[in-house]
Amino acid sequence: METNYIEEETPGGVPIKVWTRGVPVEEEARRQLTNAARLPIVFRHIAAMPDVHFGIGATVGSVIPTLKPSRAFAMRAPFLFGRFPRQKPQLNR
Repeated sequence: METNYIEEETPGGVPIKVWTRGVPVEEEARRQLTNAARLPIVFRHIAAMPDVHFGIGATVGSVIPTLKPSRAFAMRAPFLFGRFPRQKPQLNR
């Protein structure tokens, strides 16, 4: 059966399914995906979307399912700390 993704086996880890036919993937992003696939908490496989690229801490454009519910630490730094100011700006009245 033909699929719309490519499944890459990871020695010592879960498979990586990539929906990137015809789209180049950065070598740094591939390395991050491979490292994540070897983590003991990953469930079944990792998915990478066509917009996948290297990120700080985790690969942007990837889905990493875990065996148990966990906090989104992979997203924490850029989304919680980088986007929102630490203090609300004061309005001059």
